[in-house]
Amino acid sequence: MQQEKRPGNTLDGAFRSCGGLSNSLQPFYEATSSAARVEILQELAIKIQDLPTNQEREYVLCSLLRDTPPLIPDTPEETAALDCLQAGGPSVSITAALRILQEIPQSLTTLELSLTLLKQVLSRRPTNNTWLSMIGSDLQNIERWVNLLVRVPNLVANACHALKVPFPAWTAQGKYFPKMVDHAIQWCLLAEKRPTRPVGQMYLLSLIKHMLRRGGEEITKGLYHSYERGNSLPELYILVVNTLNDLSPREFAILSRSMMLHILSMCPPPPEGRYVHPWMDETVRKVVMKSTLHADALVELLLFSTVPHHDVAYIIASVLANNTESHEDDDSSSVDTNESSSEDTLLRRHLSAVADRWSRPSYVLETPTRQQAHVTAFLRFGMNLLCAPKEDAASELVASVLEGVTCRLSSTDPDIRRDGMQVAVLLAKRLGETLEFDELKESDNLSESATSITEEQKPCNVAEKVVQKSRRRFLNADPDALYISDGDESTQASDDSWVDEEEDSPYDLEDDEEDLADTAKPHFLSDCLDLLRTPETDDYASSRHETALAELSQLVRSRPMDLPDIAATIAFELVHMENKFDIKGFADLVSSSLRSLAVEEPLLVGETLVKEVFQDISLSDRICALRALSEAAYEMAGLLGMEQHNLSPKQISDKSASTTSRDVVDPTLRIVGLREVRTRRWGHRKASLIRNSFTQVAPIWFYSLVRTFLERKEDDRLWKGSIGATFLATIFQTLAAFVDCSRYGPSVLAKDLIRLVWGFHQADVGEVRTAVLLAVTVSFTHLGTEDALTLLLDANIPQSLSRIAAKDPDEKCRELAVGLMSNITQTIDSMSIRPTLTENNKL
Repeated sequence: MQQEKRPGNTLDGAFRSCGGLSNSLQPFYEATSSAARVEILQELAIKIQDLPTNQEREYVLCSLLRDTPPLIPDTPEETAALDCLQAGGPSVSITAALRILQEIPQSLTTLELSLTLLKQVLSRRPTNNTWLSMIGSDLQNIERWVNLLVRVPNLVANACHALKVPFPAWTAQGKYFPKMVDHAIQWCLLAEKRPTRPVGQMYLLSLIKHMLRRGGEEITKGLYHSYERGNSLPELYILVVNTLNDLSPREFAILSRSMMLHILSMCPPPPEGRYVHPWMDETVRKVVMKSTLHADALVELLLFSTVPHHDVAYIIASVLANNTESHEDDDSSSVDTNESSSEDTLLRRHLSAVADRWSRPSYVLETPTRQQAHVTAFLRFGMNLLCAPKEDAASELVASVLEGVTCRLSSTDPDIRRDGMQVAVLLAKRLGETLEFDELKESDNLSESATSITEEQKPCNVAEKVVQKSRRRFLNADPDALYISDGDESTQASDDSWVDEEEDSPYDLEDDEEDLADTAKPHFLSDCLDLLRTPETDDYASSRHETALAELSQLVRSRPMDLPDIAATIAFELVHMENKFDIKGFADLVSSSLRSLAVEEPLLVGETLVKEVFQDISLSDRICALRALSEAAYEMAGLLGMEQHNLSPKQISDKSASTTSRDVVDPTLRIVGLREVRTRRWGHRKASLIRNSFTQVAPIWFYSLVRTFLERKEDDRLWKGSIGATFLATIFQTLAAFVDCSRYGPSVLAKDLIRLVWGFHQADVGEVRTAVLLAVTVSFTHLGTEDALTLLLDANIPQSLSRIAAKDPDEKCRELAVGLMSNITQTIDSMSIRPTLTENNKL
């Protein structure tokens, strides 16, 4: 890749203009008194402020952090040093400290000074809008700052682990992220009626969106901490509502779920009536009342896509119900009068929609019982919260509920039958009738009797019987009597003889000893995510990381219900994960897990991986993410299945080779991406079909990666040196893999890929040139004859290929160029236009 000469390396000259770092610190080393050293640091702070650009200030601060000698804590010298390091402003101080942490400090002094600087800048309570003004109003600049700030815990953990020092508590993710949200809210409230208010809202929104990849727990803690402070509640409610409105429906649902669980953990629901909490009523409820999409996403996620929790079903119904109560803490934020007096339109609409799905026979047969009980609880709570005292027998809700009750009463599962009976009794009450079930009464009586059993009345289990028997034999034994084993007591009859047989049964020699492992195997994706987030300070961090990586791919392939919710979050964690405990096969485990996630949730995970490869991560992490996308495309295209069956692409039928855009948009019009593979076996044919599910995903991944590449192509940090060249070559190879795996209808992708990469065919690095030629070769095989010739002639590709084949110093490039020229020649011969092309070349 050719590197442009940029006016970037003026730092040395600019720094020499302020006297040079070594000359400025030399008097500090030679000073004999504390007052003299403080004066020298104050003069240096003035010089830093006089530097013309932040880039030069950052360079100077990094040098100071590396070369400052040890300082005694809580002394004027340390205070002056920290003031000097903050002379360039908070943005420069944070950037310099994070750069030092990313490089891994060479001394404890540098590490301690960097951490102290970060803590002072980040934990300072906002008193003015300086922070927001230095961020700027550019959305891209805000995103860059958020990316830096969310990486603080990981960078601090890496540096502390490398130098073997304790991990500072304030940078723990459970404390750091809530504090960042709380501070962002304070800055927004401080900037009220100022030009920086929109900047604060954009900063808060961007911070929340990034943190949602990890889940909503830390965000909820920060939001609720601002609420508990009790300052400017009306403005706080407005700010939170605006932020929730700007989130996508799914992001809003994820964050609302965390808010509900947090509030329920602190304020249990009442035995009856609507769950009233001012925080929920003035934030989440305001949003669902205005946005149908957000309300639908909330109900879908919390009722049908997460682990069942009956209290959550209760609070959802309360949020959707009509509110006729005001809150004592803030009269201005109470619900509007017209809203209070309106009918339960929102709650009734969602009750009808949920009851419609709840009443389907397929839902009763296929959905787990616990999930059905969760939805049943929502129907019961919601029907109790309706304002109308009686229900219209002809309403849609009654019809759906009756159908669902009928399906459940015909079930043989007692739990499902009990759900149907409970809803039937409630519906009859709302219709003005009385309905009782003897089976339901017996079930309630059994539950009450079971809870009234004391510990003394519970029967002993087998293990307790064995222990009691051994104790009696030991206490009653005669020390002078002849010992007789249990095997010789064959004449004695015992009621517990089956226990002896159980004791004498042989051990299972095939035991995998899973129960002896330090970390139990996770059974849910949320458990895997918790294991991946185990801090390094944990005694079993290595075991937990290794167990999560070993089981993650298999769990993802089973497609659990919460996969759409946390697939992108897990992908984010894997991309940023480091092999700090030297786990065997770490790279393969991460790559396999990313590939499984991309195959099962291609849109969410693909978008996350494409975005993260351009963030500030290592080259190996970027390559791992891109290769995971390529391998996922290979698998979704059915090529992995063909490999497993020892099939070749020649055995694939070309019946679907010509695919129009209509085929991709509406797959029901025509079967697209089906490969008919026929193999001869023992005199007869057996047909099997391999589906190419990557056909519809290919354009999304391809253009998402191209768009992000074009947006970041001017960022020197990504493309400098051999690391940048390798990253660029990997991007081109990944795009070529997308084109190749799309198989049907890739001509548009192929033409766009050639136009994108051909501008780099004269790059200085042979690795980039090889990737360009490889991408052109792959694209050429997917172009029609006329399209290929038109594109090749317009770009003068044949002449360039001739020059590469003859003079390129890289042997692989020469081989690719010769092979591509051969393909072009065959295409020209088939069109019978070779003489014309030859004349044009001579001209």
